[in-house]
Amino acid sequence: MGIAPGHEGLGRSAAVALLSPLLIFPKRVVLPLLDSRWSCQGVSALQHAQQPWRWKVAAHDRTQIYLAHRETYARFLTATDAEARCDWHRWRGDYAEKREAVAAIDAAYTTTQSAFNLIDLEGIGPSKEAEQLVACIRFMHEQDEEPEGIWETFKGYRAQFVEAAREHLGGH
Repeated sequence: MGIAPGHEGLGRSAAVALLSPLLIFPKRVVLPLLDSRWSCQGVSALQHAQQPWRWKVAAHDRTQIYLAHRETYARFLTATDAEARCDWHRWRGDYAEKREAVAAIDAAYTTTQSAFNLIDLEGIGPSKEAEQLVACIRFMHEQDEEPEGIWETFKGYRAQFVEAAREHLGGH
């Protein structure tokens, strides 16, 4: 019974020993990795030895990590843009009452903070730049009138975040 090239003659217990560490991964991840050189007997031995399957979800696929980071960064940018627009509308007088402005800012704040928390918890990539962008927006909330140059400042922090995010994504 052949298990893998160079391991001909290994028995059922050897197949289980070789393949058991792979049990932490879902079958849909592991089985495609076992190319045609691995015998069906080896996989079959593992299946019978480990009934029922106790696969744990563990994604180590760099593509999935890249896409998750990209989605997190895009969601954060969308949230910060929306939160900053609340101040723009407030300064233009687009809200009929202060209560309406506060409600819009609170909702946007919650969305931004949720997206920021994912970046902050990880502590890698553009976390410092994300923190600066959030601080700029929170400063905007404290101002009753639009501070001169605030949009250039906001756009500068946003651009720094985008550059740092692109750099981090490029490392995937």
